Amino acid sequence: MLRAKLKLETKLVISIVNPHLNSTVEETAHFNVKGEWKFTATLGLDILKKEKVMAKKCIQANVTGKVQGVFFRDKTVKKAKELQLTGWVKNDPSGSVSLAACGEEEQLSIFIEWLWQGPQAAQVSNVKWNETPLTSFDNFKILF
Repeated sequence: MLRAKLKLETKLVISIVNPHLNSTVEETAHFNVKGEWKFTATLGLDILKKEKVMAKKCIQANVTGKVQGVFFRDKTVKKAKELQLTGWVKNDPSGSVSLAACGEEEQLSIFIEWLWQGPQAAQVSNVKWNETPLTSFDNFKILF
């Protein structure tokens, strides 16, 4: 049986009966706030395979500092596409850059870390971001 040492919040017991082998597999699946766990069984074997199902999330962010005139939007689009995120980025009249991004939680974390650096010519002084409701975007693009 698979066992995981996690901080658990919700518990689900899964029983799989295999009539061909006259056996039953029972496993406990745990769900935490960081994502969902999915269990699958191979027919004829008392083995469960555990896979992480990544949680989809969306954020909005505002990046301040020297972030305009340094290809920040262009490089943001490239980084977002590399991380398979969707959303948009735009210059604000205040001199900052605003954006929305949606994708897997792990990829968004990498993206937020990258926002603190930005492209080579940028000098980021602050990144403020918050999670937003899930939104559907076709791709990641620059808004004008």
